[in-house]
Amino acid sequence: MKKALLNIKVLPTFGLISVICLSLNLIFDFTFSTTSKSVNPINFQTEQTPVQFVESAFVKGIMFKHIQRTEKLSGIKDAMGSGVCVIDFNQDGYEDVFVVGGEGVTRRYGKQHWWNNPTGSKLYQNIAGQYFTDVTTLAGEAQLPGGYGCAVGDLNDDGYPELVYGKTNELILLTNINGKTFSRSTIGEIPKPYWPLSITIWDHNLDGKQDILVANFLDYENDIKIGNQEYGYETDSQFNAENYNGLRNAILLNSGTQANTPTPLFETLQLSSYDRTLSIIPKQIIAGNKSASSGYYIANGSGSNSDFIGFGDNQSSDLFTKLLSFKKSPNVQLSSIKVSDKTALLFIPFGGGSTQLHLAGEQVNKDRAWQLFATSDKDASVQSWGAIVEDLNNDGREDFIIAKGNAEPHIDTPYVPVGNVNSGRLQIANGRFESTLFSQFPTLKRSSRGIASADFDNDGKLDYAVNNNNGALSLYMNRTDTNNNWISFTCQPINLCNLVEFTLNTESNTQLATKTLVKPQPFLSSSQRRVHFGLGQFESNVSLKVTGPDNKNIFENLALNNIYQLSLAQGKIDIISKKTRSHTDSIEAGHYNFFAYIDLPVNELIPALSQTIDPSLSSLLTFARQLNHDKFVTVKTSQARSQEVITLISWLFNQMQRFPPSQQRGELYAMLIELISKTESDLFVEHLDYLIRSLPEPQFCQLTDNLNYWFWEEEVAPLNKPVLKSQLLHRALRTPFESETICALHALSASEDPTIGASLMAFLRQDQQNQHASNALIASVIRTIGFLKYRKALAPLAQICSNVNEPVLKAECVVTLTKLDVKPGRIKSIVERTENDELVFRLHTDRLVLQNVFGPTITTESDPTKTSWVSTYLNSTLFSHFSIAHTIDIVSAATEQDKLRAISQLNRLRSEKDIERIILKMNQLGLPLSEDYSQLLLEHYPEQSWFIPYLTLQSLQSFFENQDLNQYSPAFRSAISKECRIRASLTEYCKQRFEPDMKYLRSGFSAILEDNPMALSYLMQSDSKVKKRVVINQLARAARNVHKEGLTEQSPQLTRIFEFLYLQHSYTGVSTNQVNNVWIASFIRYAQAKGYVLDSQWRQHYVLASKKTTDSLVL
Repeated sequence: MKKALLNIKVLPTFGLISVICLSLNLIFDFTFSTTSKSVNPINFQTEQTPVQFVESAFVKGIMFKHIQRTEKLSGIKDAMGSGVCVIDFNQDGYEDVFVVGGEGVTRRYGKQHWWNNPTGSKLYQNIAGQYFTDVTTLAGEAQLPGGYGCAVGDLNDDGYPELVYGKTNELILLTNINGKTFSRSTIGEIPKPYWPLSITIWDHNLDGKQDILVANFLDYENDIKIGNQEYGYETDSQFNAENYNGLRNAILLNSGTQANTPTPLFETLQLSSYDRTLSIIPKQIIAGNKSASSGYYIANGSGSNSDFIGFGDNQSSDLFTKLLSFKKSPNVQLSSIKVSDKTALLFIPFGGGSTQLHLAGEQVNKDRAWQLFATSDKDASVQSWGAIVEDLNNDGREDFIIAKGNAEPHIDTPYVPVGNVNSGRLQIANGRFESTLFSQFPTLKRSSRGIASADFDNDGKLDYAVNNNNGALSLYMNRTDTNNNWISFTCQPINLCNLVEFTLNTESNTQLATKTLVKPQPFLSSSQRRVHFGLGQFESNVSLKVTGPDNKNIFENLALNNIYQLSLAQGKIDIISKKTRSHTDSIEAGHYNFFAYIDLPVNELIPALSQTIDPSLSSLLTFARQLNHDKFVTVKTSQARSQEVITLISWLFNQMQRFPPSQQRGELYAMLIELISKTESDLFVEHLDYLIRSLPEPQFCQLTDNLNYWFWEEEVAPLNKPVLKSQLLHRALRTPFESETICALHALSASEDPTIGASLMAFLRQDQQNQHASNALIASVIRTIGFLKYRKALAPLAQICSNVNEPVLKAECVVTLTKLDVKPGRIKSIVERTENDELVFRLHTDRLVLQNVFGPTITTESDPTKTSWVSTYLNSTLFSHFSIAHTIDIVSAATEQDKLRAISQLNRLRSEKDIERIILKMNQLGLPLSEDYSQLLLEHYPEQSWFIPYLTLQSLQSFFENQDLNQYSPAFRSAISKECRIRASLTEYCKQRFEPDMKYLRSGFSAILEDNPMALSYLMQSDSKVKKRVVINQLARAARNVHKEGLTEQSPQLTRIFEFLYLQHSYTGVSTNQVNNVWIASFIRYAQAKGYVLDSQWRQHYVLASKKTTDSLVL
């Protein structure tokens, strides 16, 4: 340690200036800054262009989860998060991504932490702008240590950028070896303890070599203050920076490389003051002028004033320095932004508060953020972290995005920090900003920290990546629909390009805009090093003037909408080639790819998805059904969380944003909900939160059914799923629709969180006073209180229950009071049992609890009658309630009109499964469908088959005698035939009536298919495998003959054949000698068009085989 200290120098600071305003009307401009000059802006004539980003990390191959803790977040060290850096490490023109992982400490032994997060930091290579692949092993390890901030720069001046990132008491350098591998080393001799939070690469001493600025945050010694078994802290004060000592920031001066090694050496310098620094921003970068006086803006956290420090002898007291010196408040970072044609500074506050915007030429204390709508009350209420400034819609105006998320743990789970939606604002006319023009799909509430921008797919629209604390990385691809023009430039070598001025001119030499390559980097992170100009509707070729300290180059006749590589040393410029998507292997190009994606390993799946053009809504639905069948129905659940399955579900989810609600997305959403729920993966918790906030009632209620299961199962995402409770409760209490409230309560009832009960009791009292609140809603609230075991509700609940008369309410009161440990005798004194309650008590799902209190139900001789309360529950969205109401509605209907109305009500239920559950329950309780119902169903609903197993024997026989079954659908005939097989009393009757002569079946198959399809339906349900095989092969032969006649799957003949083959997956029994590629192709197209699910093994065998011989199949 002594030797290390000898190399440390303390730098004096200069220019700590107090700002004195000589006049309230004092106006100044940055005379040293080229970017502050009033440049005539382009007359863009551009409409306000909204931007839309689509979160695509999983789909693009980045399945990265930052893990700082696996238990509770214990203090500020777990709250600061990590960064993400954009680096084109192999110089192929496509920006790669380095993501810093969390340190992951969750256990300790004495004073030593001994468990580390296995995720670590990762490097992802961008493959031609289409997808990313994990190439962390290029650094010699499958994973790198976690840490905090990172930075990118060419430290050895070989043309390939290096990576630097910091972890506790260590700075790690990844030296780039010719864009092929990395060499890892520890650099710097900074006295411990130190916490290198943010890293900035900058030529501090202007010697032509890139140095490293290290922002040390604070002295966090968790072990010293441990006082409980969790090894963490119980109070919010442990998340406040002012409660810890500051540290001295450091500068690592680059001494160059030694012989035969590409890794540079560094001399460590320390600043004199002890600060709590989050980022260090060189003044010259903010000014966009390398000749400006040297100095840094030190953005400090609470407990230390942010400040400006100057270096060298040429310190000036310019007003820019005064502004930086004036901004003492805690800040995360500082960015420069052009507002109209003026330079402005964007200050991102630390610990909450509103963003501040100061325009050049105005008083230092004049914050324009509120006046220009660059902030809002909502933004100020959530902590801000990294920020990026870019022209997001290429309209020529700079916009900004701020990473949002609070430091403290979520109230419902201490493992997850409070998340929020990132804030974006687009600049419009007169320098004002508009948040409504910025949208993201889905709007995931994650606790974001580091953020970086880049044009990852080289389409001219800026994308961005966000590293989320204790969460999955977000990659937002810019999918803005705009025809605005643009042009971008990269520059080599990096050291010559720093702060070079790029001036864009028209062909007539009229100046359009001026920018520099280097700009303030976001907190913890590093964005791409490109100069990007959005040009709106400007369409002509342009010229570029590049002005450096010692030279000037002019490049003329540059076409728009291209990315150019500028080689400053050689004075030449080239277009970076863009690879466009090939449609030859797209989903819409053939059935092979449509189905085969389900079976591809992830290293083949992600490239395949990147080549996919936009499928139709019906194609996506078919794909979702097949995925559900193959990965969840026919295989072990262990595969449900595979990267392949999560990638495919994410891809389906992202496809939803292409379809407006008017295009009936409900069925696809329903499939997505089922798929996400079956994965049981915590990677989808934020997606579920989004769905809770956005789904309409039918799909929302299906979602809550699945969330009820998630909450019941302890092993399903135990650390993450509690965050869903607050959003469910918010929707339950705020929605104007009772149906949604009931659905939300159904999910919450399984959460086992008694604290929810307080809100429900207040809600219950409120609704009791509101005459519009239905009994169905009140019953759901009471039921939920019972599941939550909210014992504080006992007294008011007893008072409420003593006044109820309606049977379902009584039943819920009894069950809930029982769960709250009230004795049966006390319950009977509160709730009075009457004869009108008997049928409801008998039908109730908790009838055993009711029997325990009141004894067995009394069977009455009289038929049940429908009372006024039944219609209330018919529209309930809770199965345990509406099933009772429908049952009573059915059995109490006296007239034919009432029976038809009861059936109509039943058919309005969300799914046929619910109908079947009700009818099955009726049969189990001795309440079968009457003869009248059988006749009515057969007469009025001939295309429905759910009721056929519950028809009376007499109804079936009468139906057989009086109806021509050949006129019904194959599915209906198949259901009838199944009853013939399983009902012993019908077996002989059906055989005599429907079974054809087997000899005639072969010789007269075409006639039977045309005139007597019921005979084929009957044989397809036969117990004889020989008979079934004969029918199946005859159908396959008929299909081949139809194809020979030149007919397609749209023809009635082929449609009839395929319907038979699909029933019971009979196509899987077709002999190999009956199969050819044309037949297979036609059948698969038919199945897709119908949305049918195909057998997995059959599909894999024939689809893969057919791919070898045909590539001309079209959906």
